Amino acid sequence: MFGTLKKFLDFCNKQDAHKIRLAIVLGVVRAVFAALRITAIAVVANGIISGNMDESMIWIALGIMGISIIGQLIISLKTTMLQCEGGFHSCANKRIEIAEHLRYLPMGFFNANSLGQIQMSQQTQWNCLRILQQE
Repeated sequence: MFGTLKKFLDFCNKQDAHKIRLAIVLGVVRAVFAALRITAIAVVANGIISGNMDESMIWIALGIMGISIIGQLIISLKTTMLQCEGGFHSCANKRIEIAEHLRYLPMGFFNANSLGQIQMSQQTQWNCLRILQQE
């Protein structure tokens, strides 16, 4: 998994690789917010076991759950945006690089090889990269 991630980060330019890394770090923070739910459950369980379950414990548990849910929501939105920007921008840059190379090919190359066949081959490669990004 780390090898595939390293290959993808090497494939990206610096700015896009930074976005992907930031998305990974935010994913870890999102996991911490998800773990806060366990704390809310522990507060309620502690109140029930100790026998002094009062209104303040309920509000504390609700507050922890609210922070957890809102934190996860905000971080999920930011993480998704960073992943999309980083992934699509790096693929767009590589497509531009390929187009620059294709521009210098002799015109006979396109007569011998169907342009649709060239595009199909290129699209297949991009689909493989997209699948690797989703893993």
